[in-house]
Amino acid sequence: MCDTNHGSASGSVCTARKSVGKSIMIVLMPVHYNISIMDDAVIERANIADFKDFEDAMQYFSAIATNCDLIVTRNQKNFKNTLIPVMNAESYLQTLK
Repeated sequence: MCDTNHGSASGSVCTARKSVGKSIMIVLMPVHYNISIMDDAVIERANIADFKDFEDAMQYFSAIATNCDLIVTRNQKNFKNTLIPVMNAESYLQTLK
């Protein structure tokens, strides 16, 4: 479980709870984020794009406009021929090790 309700717009602390035997380990991890761009240009690009899902198109073009390094999603199959890497959460977490 990850609770990201702590912090401000410039960052927060993610509290991860993991069962370890009969005890529970609580780990505080810094979470850094920015608000991505969602403007008329992003919506226009998403509207004419060749995506099956409009929301995925909006997320992709918002990520491009915001200069994101990657997209983390459960729907990797909906992001074909992208300019930035797309991976699922498990794969992303493996890159942090």
